[in-house]
Amino acid sequence: MLSSKQRQGVYIAIVVLFLASVLMAQDVGQKHHEYLPPPTEQHGLSTTPFQALVPAILGTREIMASLLWIRTDDYFHRGEYRPIIRLVKLITTIDPHQIDVYATGAWHMSYNFMDKRLIREGIDFLKGGVENNPNIYDLYFESGYTHMDKTHDFPAAINWYEQALTKKTTEGKPAPMYVGFQLAHAYEKAGYIDKAVQQWQANLDRANEQYSKNEKDFGAMQNRGVAMNNLKMTKWRIGDRRDNATDQADTQLDFTVKKLGPRRLLVEGTINVLDLARVLVTIRDKNWRQWEDKDIDPRLANETLEWDSVQVKGGKFRREVKLNVDPADMGRAPEEIYPLKSDEYELSVQFNPRLQAVFIQDRYGWNGEGLTDKNYLKIDPERSGIIDGKRTPLRYVEKVVTLKKSDIM
Repeated sequence: MLSSKQRQGVYIAIVVLFLASVLMAQDVGQKHHEYLPPPTEQHGLSTTPFQALVPAILGTREIMASLLWIRTDDYFHRGEYRPIIRLVKLITTIDPHQIDVYATGAWHMSYNFMDKRLIREGIDFLKGGVENNPNIYDLYFESGYTHMDKTHDFPAAINWYEQALTKKTTEGKPAPMYVGFQLAHAYEKAGYIDKAVQQWQANLDRANEQYSKNEKDFGAMQNRGVAMNNLKMTKWRIGDRRDNATDQADTQLDFTVKKLGPRRLLVEGTINVLDLARVLVTIRDKNWRQWEDKDIDPRLANETLEWDSVQVKGGKFRREVKLNVDPADMGRAPEEIYPLKSDEYELSVQFNPRLQAVFIQDRYGWNGEGLTDKNYLKIDPERSGIIDGKRTPLRYVEKVVTLKKSDIM
């Protein structure tokens, strides 16, 4: 057992190593690629990033990663998100098997910072985690969830969920039941209703197998009930929506944009849809595609992106777009989140049946079969759904207006 003096020496050594690691990271962080090997070097230390070598040589990789992780929490509570992004990347370079750091870091980027431009950064970070931990389901699942909830790219969510379902937990057990549940929901969101039914049946078969082994297992009972109910309801909706199909309803979408002040816009509109339906209001640079392939720093310095899901009530919707405040109330300057560097911007309002609650879909269908608009109807065969073996193109409604910088500033 260490004496008090010996323990003090250990603590001092850890602090010194921590400071050395941070200083080294700052020194080489911007030059990381200079220390990577040429493509022909495929093994040994030649493939190890330089900043990861020092703690490995000192035998303190996990200690360094843990201390840096504590530091990220301090930055988060101070509202400083740029250092957090750099730190979580450094931590996972030092210790690429820190599953929690990948998951939490991506959650910060996609959710907590409330900067829509960082969602893609969070997804890319998770992808790196999957590459470093290919046999564990967790980060596959997190990737699927982020696409499902944030990008609404349901085919991408399906791809990640399908892979997650074939992987194991860190204890070597099969992926949890909820992975299969989320996969079934993703199939339904994408309009792949036949596959949703098949997946719910597979979920029920697995739940029944668990239940047969121990009928007193509360978790198995719950899983069985969830799978059984969702399978029944999905089959019922197929028949009900087929039998009660109605004429297509003209949504008559329209809206106006009014400048309330610098960086403050009021979007008000009307749409002939059911109460509690939702429209997606989005504003971004008109030339936003030029930033898609850029690294994070030039993107954040130039790109503006904000969107929100707005409820419809009495055929009306209203949203104040505030580009003059920090959306996460972290004390950041508005210009840091919304640079507004472009000359022109697109503001769109979209009604997408796949983003609606079930009772709204009962009126308009999974793919917008009961939806039309004489001015703004969009039909997308590339996002077709499949029901009863029949492909049905996605029908949605979207109006887009162009705003000049002077309309906002």
